[in-house]
Amino acid sequence: MEDVAFVAAVALLALVSWVGFMVFSRLLRRDRLDRPRVTWRIDERSIGGRTHVRLERVVAGPGGDAAVDDVREVGSVDDDDPEYDDRLLTLRAQAEQRLAVVDRS
Repeated sequence: MEDVAFVAAVALLALVSWVGFMVFSRLLRRDRLDRPRVTWRIDERSIGGRTHVRLERVVAGPGGDAAVDDVREVGSVDDDDPEYDDRLLTLRAQAEQRLAVVDRS
């Protein structure tokens, strides 16, 4: 009879532990979903005859609305620069390197 009681106690303990784990993990998941999601992206745009390459920090709220929170200029090049393609590719490469750094932090 003691063996049955021991097995029942172990089963009950396992069930209570499993339910506690499920409740705790659900609470943690809900907390993560409520926080805004922050991502970095590379932005490239031509303004006033210059192409600007920059990093933008985008914050997306739980409702799906996104806003640019921070902008970091990587560099710019004149649109009529004879070395435009080479300089733009260099700026893009620098932006990719910086993106790798800020994405890890």
